[in-house]
Amino acid sequence: MLIDSFWTKFKNSYLNELHARSKWKTASVNLKVNDIVLIRSKDDPPFLWPLARVTQVFPDSEGLVRSMKLQTTAGEFQRVVTELVLLPAEELPPQGGGSVLTEE
Repeated sequence: MLIDSFWTKFKNSYLNELHARSKWKTASVNLKVNDIVLIRSKDDPPFLWPLARVTQVFPDSEGLVRSMKLQTTAGEFQRVVTELVLLPAEELPPQGGGSVLTEE
């Protein structure tokens, strides 16, 4: 029951919040290779949108990325930025045997 409640809140608020768009009045971050995105579908609810990895970007003459090539489990697709939702990601620390904390 707790899991059902979590997923209901997640799909109804968080995914839609990620997709909030403005009217191009403010600059936003260009998508880049290896970003993870959801491919929006007007026919499906957000929790069914497919996950994809950006494999190639196609910037316009001003350097703004307007479309890109994506890799999903179903194959490779090309989509425009307005059909995608960037998932937030954290940089992972370098892998190695040591701690990521440093002593001063």
